[in-house]
Amino acid sequence: MRKKTTSTSYDAAKLAGVSPSTISRYLNHTSFVSDDKATKIKNAIKELGYKSNLQNNAKRNRRSMSISALAQHPDSPYTSQILKYKFTF
Repeated sequence: MRKKTTSTSYDAAKLAGVSPSTISRYLNHTSFVSDDKATKIKNAIKELGYKSNLQNNAKRNRRSMSISALAQHPDSPYTSQILKYKFTF
């Protein structure tokens, strides 16, 4: 039998005594999570050493959460304005 080396959000949910969807809402900041549950989740994540792996999530969801820019002349004033504007968000 293989030994489990990394913890998952399901492990954190079990340890915190909340549902996996509550963990997801806490990590993604998509909905309100009460202070009591947030504290339990934070402690469980810290105890397990849980870290979200964005690369694996990107492969699984087919979303990398990144934007690419392809420019033929990156030194042109027009292109540099667009790239400069991109980094001000």
